[in-house]
Amino acid sequence: MRVRVSEALAEADKLLETLPAGDPRRDRILAVAGLDYAPTGPNVVLPTNSLRFLDYALQTLAGAIDSADAAPTEDARAGAAKLAPDVEAAVAAWAAMK
Repeated sequence: MRVRVSEALAEADKLLETLPAGDPRRDRILAVAGLDYAPTGPNVVLPTNSLRFLDYALQTLAGAIDSADAAPTEDARAGAAKLAPDVEAAVAAWAAMK
């Protein structure tokens, strides 16, 4: 899941770099990808269906799993399962857009 989201987000960011300001595709890309900023505090809200939010959530989940000395917990599995439908929807939205 994480690779697919990261790849889609990288494609979106690369395309955004090539589009001129005012291009209507920019707004559609930002709606799917999310704004390019890191959530650094409790008041930062990213759309939970954006590629950027999902990338951050999957990175956080992967970090928790990787830092554990045991197999993934049931909570970690549940977290991944909860994110899966949003990941599928966001990746599909990006694929339909490009």
